[in-house]
Amino acid sequence: MKARRSGYTLLEMVIVMVAAAAVTGVAVGALALGYRIHHASRGHLYAATVVDRLADRFRQDCHAAVGFRALDSGAGWQLVLPDAETIDYRPAPGGLDRIEQSDGRVRHRDTFALRPGLDVNFTLEEDEQPAVVRLELEPSGDAVRPVPARPVRIVAVLGLDHRFETWEGPE
Repeated sequence: MKARRSGYTLLEMVIVMVAAAAVTGVAVGALALGYRIHHASRGHLYAATVVDRLADRFRQDCHAAVGFRALDSGAGWQLVLPDAETIDYRPAPGGLDRIEQSDGRVRHRDTFALRPGLDVNFTLEEDEQPAVVRLELEPSGDAVRPVPARPVRIVAVLGLDHRFETWEGPE
């Protein structure tokens, strides 16, 4: 009479352990890739949100402004608002500062944290009526690490909120 065998052989156990290790290795690799993609997408989303917020604020400021000029220091531009108020846009390390002033006193300050390696340029096109102000964010050529981004151009009409102040209507 043969004895009945119960349990598993050593070879069966090794095969199950190798299969479990292979499945675990694939799962850990997929999880690491998922975390890396999540981190990169959050960085891109944050950068896009900052640029979107900057664009909205810049357009609002330009629409409310009655003038636009370069700062005396040459490092930035100033929007002139009615009632002796000004808004300065100044390039800062790692971003762009927006400084709202009234009677020479700072009322509010915003800093827009832009990606490293971006050049900030302002241009005023006075030959068009009404005047158009452009804020351009472009990857600089001397960046140590290239910025994986397309240039951003924010266009605003200067004094758009004031364009109908003297309008008499149709004759």
